[in-house]
Amino acid sequence: MQEKLGKENSAIISDDLATLISDNISMNEEITKRDNSIKEKDELNTKLVSANSSLLQQVGTSSVQTQVLNTKTKMDSEEVEEKISWEDCFDKKGNFLK
Repeated sequence: MQEKLGKENSAIISDDLATLISDNISMNEEITKRDNSIKEKDELNTKLVSANSSLLQQVGTSSVQTQVLNTKTKMDSEEVEEKISWEDCFDKKGNFLK
């Protein structure tokens, strides 16, 4: 590459590639952290809904309130988890979106 492009141009290309690789690693780590955070919050939400249901049963709610709670819990469990796609992170040229 140095013979065809020269030392300066090959050094610029090498620097750009190193920047892209390090940015890619950082982006993957950030995506993993956010996925873990979402999973933890979903687990906490499930526990809170369960505890809330238990408390409502102890208080003796009406059957209508219990049906509303059961419907809400069922709807929450059926929601599709949104995934982050590569198109959300990169533009058409392969540059990171900020």
